[in-house]
Amino acid sequence: MSFDYGELRAKAKTIVQIPEHYRLEMEDNTYDEKERSFIWEYPGKDDCQIEITLDRETGHLIRLAMEMEAKESVGQDSLGEDARAITDAFLMKHTPNYGAFTWVNIEEKQNFRFLTYREEVGGLPLPDTGCRITLDNSLNVIRYQLEKSRRKAAPKPEWPSIIVDVETVRQQALRELRMELTIVTLYPSMYEMEGTEPEYRLVYQPIPGHRLIDAITGVDLFGLEHYVMPPSHPITPMEADKSNEPCARSIKDIATLEIQLGIDQSYTCLKSRRMTVRGSKCCIS
Repeated sequence: MSFDYGELRAKAKTIVQIPEHYRLEMEDNTYDEKERSFIWEYPGKDDCQIEITLDRETGHLIRLAMEMEAKESVGQDSLGEDARAITDAFLMKHTPNYGAFTWVNIEEKQNFRFLTYREEVGGLPLPDTGCRITLDNSLNVIRYQLEKSRRKAAPKPEWPSIIVDVETVRQQALRELRMELTIVTLYPSMYEMEGTEPEYRLVYQPIPGHRLIDAITGVDLFGLEHYVMPPSHPITPMEADKSNEPCARSIKDIATLEIQLGIDQSYTCLKSRRMTVRGSKCCIS
């Protein structure tokens, strides 16, 4: 049973302290009517707003985003421990089953603390689980995003009893690795290099440069061809068709392209399509 809008609005106001001079500027259902979003803004200041999104069925917090005026920074002692204590308390209040998020990573960039919580298996973080939280320089929660709120979570895997030795996998990858000679452009904005102008470099690139190898079997999940770009061939210009029938000309063009692209023309159409002519246009539906 869904919460009514009044209940959700009242609950949203309890997530963080909303200044009295802020005004509710937007309230609407979002994400296929599954969520209810609220945006409060500081009148006259577009860069100061608070956005809160709740699940319509459970009332749980899905997302929090705050853009407010900067405050003075707190001291730098024990910030990691303080940040963890603050986010743990926030999760305890707003996130059900937060105790399952046993893997935690803390990063600091430009006086902001970014904390990522995940479920874990075998000591490794499980993708698409947990949440992400950002603290400002005063250790206020200004961002929160529940990761699996908008996607169906995959079944939690069990840690295998035996996995392939890493050295065996490394040697296999080296045997199958090939190097390709190519020319690349290096840009100063992207790479650490002398000078301020882009320059060409003759380099070797490993092919494939990225692989996913099953840790249980030691076999590549997709095969080597999966990581290599398919070969390309030039397409010669098609002969001009002077037919006055647009549908016939379109069908001939498709057949010509299939031949030039090497597509097997003996394929079977699995779904019937209806072709109609409207004026001078050919429509396929």
